Amino acid sequence: MSPAMERLVGQLLIGAAIVGLIVTLIVLLLMPRTLTATNDGIQETLATLDGTLTTTDQALQLVGQSVADIDSTMQTAQSATLEVSTALSDTVPLISTMAEITGEELPDSVIAAQEALAAAEDSATSIEGVLTGLNDSLVIFGGAPLYDPDQSFATTLADLSGSLDPLVESMQLVRASLLVTNQNLTDMQAEVEALSDNFDQLGETVDSADEITGQYEQVIAEQQALVEELQGNATSWMRWISLFVLLVLVLLLVAQIGLLSQGLEMYHRGRRREALLAESRSSSLQ
Repeated sequence: MSPAMERLVGQLLIGAAIVGLIVTLIVLLLMPRTLTATNDGIQETLATLDGTLTTTDQALQLVGQSVADIDSTMQTAQSATLEVSTALSDTVPLISTMAEITGEELPDSVIAAQEALAAAEDSATSIEGVLTGLNDSLVIFGGAPLYDPDQSFATTLADLSGSLDPLVESMQLVRASLLVTNQNLTDMQAEVEALSDNFDQLGETVDSADEITGQYEQVIAEQQALVEELQGNATSWMRWISLFVLLVLVLLLVAQIGLLSQGLEMYHRGRRREALLAESRSSSLQ
């Protein structure tokens, strides 16, 4: 390599070493502030994440409490509908029995009573005939009549039998009303049972929601534990990273010093060689 080229390479190495030293020193000066800001940013990010997880956990706890309240309400509603269904189930046979009694047994009893009154009316007519003949005999012999009612007993029985006629019709109307009521209660019982089934299905859905909420709460708790662990280890990690970067920068600084020394050596060696060449040329010319 010619002296001029060697001197030029030495100058380039000196320039590169000076630039490297300046950059390394700037990095060394800025490193504490940068690492501190980075650590603070990491801690702030982790704190924000921990706060978010805490808020989410609180929200999940509120959701879980709401789900538990809904589940309790569903159970109460289902229990109430079952009680109503049981009451309706007990009432329907009673209404059916009342309809049967009102529509069949009571009218039969009234008809039997009317038949008995008709037979009594015939007997009363015969008895009144005898009593009327006795009264006529007493009047002929100058005595006072013993039997002189305002209305004959047979007529009274006939009126009583006639007064029973509307009862049969009324009982039939009551029976029809009871049958309608019985059908309405039967339909209502079916609707209440369907409502109870719906409450049961809703209860199962709420139980599933409660289970899912519990799983989410567990996941959030695990994430919070991980974030807390990261918060505890972040400072230690940053310290080790700082030491590693510092070691790398020191090695770079040493390398730049070595490069600067090599550049100076090449530069001075080139100048010496040029001086020797110049002296040898001068000697040859003389």
